[in-house]
Amino acid sequence: MEDRKVDELINLIDKFEKENLIDGKSSREFLRKAGIVKQNGELEENFKDLCIPQGQV
Repeated sequence: MEDRKVDELINLIDKFEKENLIDGKSSREFLRKAGIVKQNGELEENFKDLCIPQGQV
């Protein structure tokens, strides 16, 4: 990937983070909408075996 494209991607991710991941509540809502965690906060079945420290979810 070209350096310019990498920089554009980084800028898009930074913009998304500033607009959508403002606090813990919005972060958890994002994970729920993305299908990573259930409404009750548990990981979805497809993600249970990943190496994610449980304190961060």
